[in-house]
Amino acid sequence: LDSNIVLINGISPHCKISTSTLDFDVTYDGSYGTVTGSGSMSLTAGSTLTRTVYVTSEAGDVGTTYTFSVTRTAASTNNYLSEITVDGVAISGFAQATTSYTLDTIDRSGASSLVIAATAEASTSTVTGTGTKTISVGTNTYEVVVTAESGSTKTYTITIAKLEMANTISNIAISGDLTTSYTFDSETTTYV
Repeated sequence: LDSNIVLINGISPHCKISTSTLDFDVTYDGSYGTVTGSGSMSLTAGSTLTRTVYVTSEAGDVGTTYTFSVTRTAASTNNYLSEITVDGVAISGFAQATTSYTLDTIDRSGASSLVIAATAEASTSTVTGTGTKTISVGTNTYEVVVTAESGSTKTYTITIAKLEMANTISNIAISGDLTTSYTFDSETTTYV
């Protein structure tokens, strides 16, 4: 490093940062001088600011001047998912720009819930709407929302049609003038 450059809180003065405020806490060898450049510096995303720090002694002598140029990186706008899974199985044909998916599931086990999981493409994004969800026979719609570091959101909609498997007759009542009476039994398939 140049002799006129120091580290601030372990940050090199010519660097990119993601924080919105830097505090310059300047310590010098003296009690009566005036510090210039001490204090907070606010940074907007994508901006570069320069801060000059020096001490003027009580006698009026200006010490070494330190110049810091700091760029705040712009917040990520990436609000895409890289994957969505339902009960551990990735959605076939998933594409990050496609935000609507329709799936069919056959109720073979009488399950009343499923698990939706999703992975954000950017590590700075957050995902909501995942976890264990209730599912019932018919159309079920779930929303997974990705929020980018910048605050922009994208909603992925998953529609799952739960198809009923019930195909067992529980009772047959026959009415009319019958010579024989029948009591229905689902295990009996022929009645005479």
